[in-house]
Amino acid sequence: MNRFLFLLLASCVLGTSGYRCTNGTQVINPPTDLSTPTFFPFYWNGVDPVPYIEHEGPGCFLNVNVPSGYYANVTMFMRLDSSGNYVYYPNRKIVTLQNDDHHPFIFTNPYFKVSVSAANHTGPGTSEFAFKIIWTKFPDVKKNVIGIYKGQPPVAVIPNGELTTFRGDPSSMMSLIGFSLEDPSMNHLLRQTALFGGDSFNSDYIGTLDQNFQDSRVYNTYEGINIPSSGNHNVYMNGVFGNHLTVTDYNGPEIIKEFITFPSTGTISIYENSISNTTCIATLTSSNYQQQLPLEVKGNMKFYSLIGNGFYEMVLTRDVSRAGRL
Repeated sequence: MNRFLFLLLASCVLGTSGYRCTNGTQVINPPTDLSTPTFFPFYWNGVDPVPYIEHEGPGCFLNVNVPSGYYANVTMFMRLDSSGNYVYYPNRKIVTLQNDDHHPFIFTNPYFKVSVSAANHTGPGTSEFAFKIIWTKFPDVKKNVIGIYKGQPPVAVIPNGELTTFRGDPSSMMSLIGFSLEDPSMNHLLRQTALFGGDSFNSDYIGTLDQNFQDSRVYNTYEGINIPSSGNHNVYMNGVFGNHLTVTDYNGPEIIKEFITFPSTGTISIYENSISNTTCIATLTSSNYQQQLPLEVKGNMKFYSLIGNGFYEMVLTRDVSRAGRL
């Protein structure tokens, strides 16, 4: 009996082990057999307890190469007390990693990067980090080409089994808007998307629907949000790194009730249905916004454009009884 207890305890100790990251960037290449998953650290098998980073070593800086024609389906297993843990997309966008977020990330060719660091103390539950990669070949799917024409209403699509290609005038700009989902707990699905600047999976990678970025060459991608049918909804407009545009999609009036924060470093213009000089119904500044609220916004789509910088918190409602004076 004593021998059995000793062996059982020993196996538990060995099951949760620590590791140190090497100095500099560690490069991880895909396996020869892409049907085989890749694990980090390499001795982990995805079943044993998640290993932990030893504090005495440096942080982990990993460069994972993704082969052409494939994407990496990556699940993170993380419990870190330290901050500054993130993934780096091939479009140079950074996303912060969160503890206990086991929803997969999707990364495309040519690579993605990971940066994590150990906490001030180590051991199970304080500095655990590992991930699993499933290499998946892009499917051979039917193409669906949608024409985008100046002056026409926006086109909305939902995920389907086709490769949707939007085609417009080469001399014009094209806006891509990813809307949050009605159930916020499902918003992780937006990062499991891939946008390309062409009509194939081998075209230039643009990003995912949950990334807010602007590409001055051809594309602008904005943040789309869903406003509940009742009650108040706080909208956060983050212009810390530049201009920001929030879009809502609803066939009915929407009311700006108030601002919790309105810095003096920017202006917010409100548009109905499209962005133009004739569809702008108001331009708000820190000195005049209080005189214009509550403000009713109509149209199928509402555009709230922040020009400048700073962090703004706006309260919207679709419930007229909550809007106060009109």
